[in-house]
Amino acid sequence: MKKNLKAIVSIILVLGLLVCLTGCGENEKKQEAIDEFNTTAAAFNEVKDLVNANASEIPDDIITDCQSMAELLNQYQGFLQSDEEYSDDQYDQMIEWFHSVQDWTVEIGDALNADFGG
Repeated sequence: MKKNLKAIVSIILVLGLLVCLTGCGENEKKQEAIDEFNTTAAAFNEVKDLVNANASEIPDDIITDCQSMAELLNQYQGFLQSDEEYSDDQYDQMIEWFHSVQDWTVEIGDALNADFGG
């Protein structure tokens, strides 16, 4: 009886530890958003460098779009670095926007590389 009681208490303690460790883990959606942010920021920085190097020859609307995206990326970086947690839907919206920026950077990057041989 005493052995069974010890085994049951041990199992309960182990399960309790697992629940605590699970609660302390990183939010998977947040990590996914951070990974997508890092990919987006790297792609954006390549385009930003092309824009900056050829700013006098690039249309104002592309420069304005670049500036707006830089501001938004900075805001998202602040969100992702904070301790505040967001819902999975909010992380999904961030990730979706990061994908749209990645698509934009490919499109604009290809056009700028074609024009300026970067």
